[in-house]
Amino acid sequence: MKKYLLATLLIVGALTSCLKEDVVLKSSPHVKSFRFEHHTAVPNIETIQFTIDTINCVIFNEDSVGYGYDLSKLKPTIQFTGTPKEIKMNGNYWSGEDSIDFRQPVSLYILSQNKKSEATYTITVNQHRVNPDEIIWKNPVLLNSHATSFKATSTEQAAYVFAYSQQGETCLYTVYSNTGTQWQQIANFESAFSIISLASLNNQLYAINQEGNTLLRFNQNQWDAVATFTEGTITQLIGSLKNKLWMQGQHSNTPLLISYNEHQLQIEEQSTLPTQFASEGATALQTPYGLYLIGGEVDGTSQNCILSSDNGYYWTNILNQTGKYSITPRYNAICAYYNHHIFVMGGYNNHQVVTNNYTSSNNGYSWDNMPSYQQLPDAFYFQEGACATVFNNNLYVFNKPNSGQNGLEVWEGRIRIVDFIKQ
Repeated sequence: MKKYLLATLLIVGALTSCLKEDVVLKSSPHVKSFRFEHHTAVPNIETIQFTIDTINCVIFNEDSVGYGYDLSKLKPTIQFTGTPKEIKMNGNYWSGEDSIDFRQPVSLYILSQNKKSEATYTITVNQHRVNPDEIIWKNPVLLNSHATSFKATSTEQAAYVFAYSQQGETCLYTVYSNTGTQWQQIANFESAFSIISLASLNNQLYAINQEGNTLLRFNQNQWDAVATFTEGTITQLIGSLKNKLWMQGQHSNTPLLISYNEHQLQIEEQSTLPTQFASEGATALQTPYGLYLIGGEVDGTSQNCILSSDNGYYWTNILNQTGKYSITPRYNAICAYYNHHIFVMGGYNNHQVVTNNYTSSNNGYSWDNMPSYQQLPDAFYFQEGACATVFNNNLYVFNKPNSGQNGLEVWEGRIRIVDFIKQ
């Protein structure tokens, strides 16, 4: 008898538990889960996680949806704790199939199956209110009122610019550095060397002299000659890779690839060099993924090539010359690697300033027009010798003043995303 009684009690208890759970579900009109399916108007919205606060009846996303995406026609997928009798969105009955405008907070009304309980949630889809990819440019800083030429580069420690002018047989240098706050003069000296190219290797600053036969290293208030080159001419320092400093050169109109390992210069005779490697006025660029020579001029014709090497030895033109994969031919352009993009700005084509600026997000294999929200300000006027470098999430562009006076303008740009706060 006791066994039968115990079994009966267990069955009754189980039924009672199911009944209570069913009653709770029907009388507790709350949101169990909230999400969006894939939508082409809002890329990756399906990955956005939403917080459901059943005490305060609010639903929101901590990670904001991207700036500029259209939230006006989105259909959420909602699971409830039970089966509601009524669901309303902004006061209108909602079947779960209609899209909703989430540009403003949305009111979600839920009525329980037994009509004895109700809840009203406020759904907010947070979206970035400002464009995180916009570059904010400061008013330019004017450095060194007597300089006629300048070269810039960066190390792991700071950005540097060498402003200089020729005075007879002597070159007068003023060197500025910026560790991320402001430009400060760190050196002022005279030298017999006038430079044509500047780069860094292992936090040391190197240059090539005007004649292209001497490699120089900056040492406090002077240039020290560290190596000479007698087998041709060094035309440009390209950048550092694999603990070597790589250089563009030529001998009897034959292009040369030259390297320096902090001990000696060496011609890399086994290298593979495309025809455009001999171009003049190509802009050298160093990125985390390799070295680049962008544009240039061959026999008086401007080039739109993008020469690239990921190991220093083997170079190829990675640019398809048509459609989305091309850039306007140019030489002496401003180039920079910033925020995982390559930027190409200004330069000359047939002695005329090029106004089409480009950006690449895939290491130079395809290109798009540089968006208006990243362009240099209208007050910027491209001058001969303009160049750029990047340090501490700042993009520095160096230019001669538009007035034609001697000196050096420094334009500082900073992309919003590096200072972006969740909104």
